[in-house]
Amino acid sequence: MINLKIRSEPVQDSWIDLNGHLNEGYYMVACSKGWFPWLAQFGATMDYSHETGMTIYTVETHLRYLDDIHAPA
Repeated sequence: MINLKIRSEPVQDSWIDLNGHLNEGYYMVACSKGWFPWLAQFGATMDYSHETGMTIYTVETHLRYLDDIHAPA
C-alpha cells in the first residue's frame, strides 16, 4: 500500500497579478510542480525514465477556475 504524500508550497509573490490574485498561468505552474513528486511516489522518477527510455508528459490541459487564489497575507 502506498502512503501518498501531498506537496505543499506557498504562493510566490511573483505569481500574483495587479489585482492581488494568482495569475492564470501560475495555476498550471503550481499543478506542474506537484505532479512530478506525486508520480515519483509510484516509481515514475528520472531514474525510471533514463532506464526505460519512457516518460510521462502533458498533451492537453483544461483548467476550471472554481475559486480565486489570493496573495498571501
